[in-house]
Amino acid sequence: MQIRFSRSVDPASKLGKGILTIFLVVGIVFLAVAVIFAVTKINKLNRYVATEAEIKHLDWDNFPTVAYEANGTIYTKRLNTASSNYRIGERIRIAYDPEAPDQVTTAGFTGYLLSVIFGLIGIVFILIGGICLAKLRPKKKPKETVPWET
Repeated sequence: MQIRFSRSVDPASKLGKGILTIFLVVGIVFLAVAVIFAVTKINKLNRYVATEAEIKHLDWDNFPTVAYEANGTIYTKRLNTASSNYRIGERIRIAYDPEAPDQVTTAGFTGYLLSVIFGLIGIVFILIGGICLAKLRPKKKPKETVPWET
């Protein structure tokens, strides 16, 4: 008894397609996370009030403690954004929640840095996975035409 297969399957090709599909999915997930981070930051900044703060202290890892005025009260808060460019006495733009003035965030580009990083990683993974998968797709053979007999 002999078993015949109509077409051969290359295991390496299947493994490669699987890995590239994983690249594509990971890229989509990273891009989705970037969009979620960006939308969350935009929504937060739309609710918050922008103001200036003065850097009063820098931790060893460059996370600043700032002082700012909100509703007539001076608040001191450690920010969650570090930068080697910060200097004590420097004035920076921040935004605070008017309902809870001790909740503060940076108002500049650094607040979007996580979104940008995740977005760039996602785009790279999508490009690698998508382009390589497209190149692995089998080419369609042109239809054979039969000349008409006259």
